Amino acid sequence: MIQPRAFNFDERRWAALAHSNSMFLFLLVGGPSPIAATGLLITGVVYLLKRGMSRWVAFQTLQALIYQVLVYLLISTFMIVDASSPLAPQTEAEVGEITTTAAIAFALSLVGLFYGVIGLVRCVRGKHFRYLLLGHLLERGMRPLED
Repeated sequence: MIQPRAFNFDERRWAALAHSNSMFLFLLVGGPSPIAATGLLITGVVYLLKRGMSRWVAFQTLQALIYQVLVYLLISTFMIVDASSPLAPQTEAEVGEITTTAAIAFALSLVGLFYGVIGLVRCVRGKHFRYLLLGHLLERGMRPLED
């Protein structure tokens, strides 16, 4: 388990940046896109460059990356299923209708956005943050590192 201590400004900033990229997930509502994947790329680069800063930064950035990848894949799957569904809108009159899978993808993108913002705020304040289930599994699996 990561021991609580005072995290310096740089640690808080990089951990918060990794969580802030969940905002790109909201762009997935229109379907999988390179713009939405930009957040994943930024988070991955932050993890690779800053994981040696401290165990806390490594944990926060890796956790944010895994969370964003999982949410990205989940939303993309719903959007692809929605687009390939035989119930997809066929005429101009049906285009404005929202299907169940599109509504689920929209709800997931909102949850992904707000949960990431919670992580961002907690990291800015220097508080330890774990995503439900994912954080505990990841923390248990991380090998001990010296700060």
